[in-house]
Amino acid sequence: MNLVFCNTFPPVAKVLHLGKNTPNNTEFYPIFDNNFSKFHGVCGFSVEKYKVSHLSQKREMELETFEKLASQMEKYEVLKIIFNGGEPTVRKDFIKILQVFYQHEIPIEIATNGVDLSIEKIEIFNQYNVVGYTLSIEGKDSKTHDFIRGPGSFNKVLTCISNLKKYSNAFAIDVEVTYGRHNLSQVEDIINLLSQLGVTSVKYARLKPWNWGKTLAHLIPSKEDIIKLNDQLENLRAKYNGINISGDVPQFNKALKIAGCNITTGFEIQPDGNVLPCRIFEQKLSGSISLGNTNNNTIYEIWNNHRSQQIRQNVKTLYSQFLCSRCKFSFYCATNYCIAENYLKFGRFIPSKKDLRKCKV
Repeated sequence: MNLVFCNTFPPVAKVLHLGKNTPNNTEFYPIFDNNFSKFHGVCGFSVEKYKVSHLSQKREMELETFEKLASQMEKYEVLKIIFNGGEPTVRKDFIKILQVFYQHEIPIEIATNGVDLSIEKIEIFNQYNVVGYTLSIEGKDSKTHDFIRGPGSFNKVLTCISNLKKYSNAFAIDVEVTYGRHNLSQVEDIINLLSQLGVTSVKYARLKPWNWGKTLAHLIPSKEDIIKLNDQLENLRAKYNGINISGDVPQFNKALKIAGCNITTGFEIQPDGNVLPCRIFEQKLSGSISLGNTNNNTIYEIWNNHRSQQIRQNVKTLYSQFLCSRCKFSFYCATNYCIAENYLKFGRFIPSKKDLRKCKV
């Protein structure tokens, strides 16, 4: 299970604001990663941790650790925490974890597949200041969705969304769509469906060759697909103004880039307390990108250490100008806005001119 502190759930920018007790009006959002060792394959994130010899492979964060971190979050006036995973709601002591953060007055958001989120659970979660939910939809029908998420999951997630609208006190019900060649023809159909269900927002993110995406390489969208989809979303925003629609290209004016990366407002905490700038770095774990460990330092100390500040500065630098405009895909290319993907591709946060000359998107 992962936890995220912020005011909305990724991929919409999340902000964890550390209030009056924090010097310099600091902002950040931590994420706690508490993966489950057992879970069925419809989960949207990898169940298995990546093998890194010098990093712990601990599967779950202890309840005592949650209590310590919740206390820190209250001290620094964290606005929200997000649980994500694995499927967080199947953890046996999940209610106790909710109680911990509720007692420390931390609003909670849950990222769930919705498969086992019953009306009873929803009503219990209402008692603990759960303010938002994020689910996944991969198609307009069961044929497309279940191909990705597993048999029967489409109807279950639709039922879950309907139940959340009817029984939950949460003010945000958001949906993420992983797009690829399997569902590119269904973009508006999916938005129309979610709009009718009363979903707060829908976020489209391209399929990547990571985790379960490795087995779906033939469905990864082409450059032309990515351009077409993001341009289509731009046109659909005016038509469906009752739902917030976003793609996987930052919403900035081409002439004025505005940083919107989650790294500038938070970080991820793994089960062993290891802290990463964001979850993408799980694809290439190493000590060089670890920001610290919550077993040794407070979240405030980690947020303000030299490495954390350097990485956030790299994000600002990347957003200050377009590094590459060598092809028509440049505006849609992660090279221009994602230090994590640059790290995976080039081994550095900001690619050099030599890197860019070798780039084959």
